[in-house]
Amino acid sequence: MHSHFNLDPITSHYLSCANCHKLYPYFGLEKTALNSSCSHTSTPDGPPCGTSLWKDRAVAGGQFRPVPVRVYQHQDLKSWVGRLICRPRMEKILDEYPLSQMGDDELANDVWGCEVFKNLKDSRGQPFVPGPQGEGRLVFSLSIDGFQTFGNKIAKQTASSTGIWMVLLNLPWYMRYLPENIYLAGIIPGPNKPSTDEINHYLELVVSDLLDFWGPGIFYSRTHECATGRLFRAMLVPLVCDMLSIRQVIAYANATTSHYFCMLCDLDIDDIHFIDRQQWP
Repeated sequence: MHSHFNLDPITSHYLSCANCHKLYPYFGLEKTALNSSCSHTSTPDGPPCGTSLWKDRAVAGGQFRPVPVRVYQHQDLKSWVGRLICRPRMEKILDEYPLSQMGDDELANDVWGCEVFKNLKDSRGQPFVPGPQGEGRLVFSLSIDGFQTFGNKIAKQTASSTGIWMVLLNLPWYMRYLPENIYLAGIIPGPNKPSTDEINHYLELVVSDLLDFWGPGIFYSRTHECATGRLFRAMLVPLVCDMLSIRQVIAYANATTSHYFCMLCDLDIDDIHFIDRQQWP
């Protein structure tokens, strides 16, 4: 049914190193050059990772063929937005809801009532929302979180996968977190969780998509409201995660018992007993 109506998401496939999480384009066995091992180096003068990207799988007749050890799928943001703005009334909601929340009231009922969102600027220093006449403006939040691959069936699990998704803040709060309205960039395969630097291999794909939306923007040749096409620009503002995931994304030490345990000041673990705020650097 999904294939018949062309509802399958547009994705890119990558070989993912099981050790360092480096990504390599994967186009299928027939089209992909069989790089036998990972050549990524963590430092300019460091040795290559060397982890095998392929394994042998038994097939009929006692033969073996190479298959990827691990594959990562990244959903294309441009295609996802294109499908979203083809839905009835969606463009009107995306344009009007942020403006409806940007009042002068001191009490903010939504993120759009906060000063940070009211003062967002585009690459030309002009207000990001609203944009020029006829131009669509989108603002996303980024979320990353790990989950146990096997649920809670096994005690002391170590296998986990990590989801990367973005929420479109132009939508009203009661629509933002509906599954059909969330952009799922991809699921990082387990069982090991990427470190603070290894996760950058996956975030680079999201950054690349967003840079195209930031400038010059993405022009869609046809939308539900505009038969002659429309230009859309987008930006990413808040990072919405739990504390461990935030530390992972911004490259802080994961453990809250690390030397620099605080994300907001320079207080170190040796001075954690200081409770006088005046002593916090």
